[in-house]
Amino acid sequence: LQRLEWGVVLELIVGRCAFAPSREAAQEMRPGRGDSAAERRRSATEEVIALRRTGVDPHIGGASDLRPALDRAEKGGVLDGAALYAVAETLRVGDRLRGELVVGGPLLQSMAGDIVPIRTLRGQLERSLSSDGLLTDAASPVLGGLRAHHRVALERLRVRLDGLAHAKEYSPYLQEPIVTVRNGRYVLPVRSEWKSRVPGIVHDASATGQTVWIEPIEVVELGNAVREAEAAVSTEEARILGSLSGLVGADAPGLRTNGEHLALFDLARAVADVARDRNWVYADVSSSDDLQLNEARHPLLSPPVVPISLHLDNEQRVLVITGPNTGGKTVALKGVGLLTAMHHAGLPIPS
Repeated sequence: LQRLEWGVVLELIVGRCAFAPSREAAQEMRPGRGDSAAERRRSATEEVIALRRTGVDPHIGGASDLRPALDRAEKGGVLDGAALYAVAETLRVGDRLRGELVVGGPLLQSMAGDIVPIRTLRGQLERSLSSDGLLTDAASPVLGGLRAHHRVALERLRVRLDGLAHAKEYSPYLQEPIVTVRNGRYVLPVRSEWKSRVPGIVHDASATGQTVWIEPIEVVELGNAVREAEAAVSTEEARILGSLSGLVGADAPGLRTNGEHLALFDLARAVADVARDRNWVYADVSSSDDLQLNEARHPLLSPPVVPISLHLDNEQRVLVITGPNTGGKTVALKGVGLLTAMHHAGLPIPS
């Protein structure tokens, strides 16, 4: 297979796969006579091609490889919002694909039945997460209220600090009349030579030493209130992420199964894509040991390609190829081997 450049054929298909599981499945394809997986791959690809003729072109765009996240969730780990949103999106893709495949051939219909809807988990994730992976206020009964309390506390602090930045007691001693953040605290930029004129807590200093960032003593309590509100929000968000991760862990077996079926479909779709783009078609299957090629072309050569025809059967198992060293003999030998390997791997061949 290595000498036939089998890996190059596989890379053509790998490049059309939508996510890692189907790419891995493509890389693992090998020819095997009577291989049920190859026969299933051929049937699925033929049904995808037939379904496209009706104007339906299903795909798994938006699905993710959930295996790392599922491994973590099953072990009790906590997933971040992006990983949880990927779970929700993959469930959405599975539900959409299931609806599209029910109008396909019998194998695609069987694939549709194998994709299990996990509606409770999907609904919970969609209510709890925005498209950027952040928790929504509806993620729990209290999160929205905690966030509102934090916003009020923060606005109160900012208004008070902004007033101090422009007050005559402080403004002459500031580098700029602005409010900024250092080490999680809201501060004013004070000229270092005047820091004694702004009573408060120093949280940082510039590299040149010309500026110190001070939290005025009169806003420390307001700053503490903001930090307490932030801590309450963070604690609730962590609890929600842990709860959602637990739900994912509980449904991990079904999510894994769905991922496997998505990969099988995506591989068939990728083969159909390559067949369409490179004008490959499925060869007839013979019940005998005959090998017959009519105007066959090497699948890795760019047009124009000189086709070959040959016929070997039980009576004639040997073919002698002669001629000058112009490359035709090697191309013929490798072409026959590669086309045969593709056929027994459930792949179409150049027409």
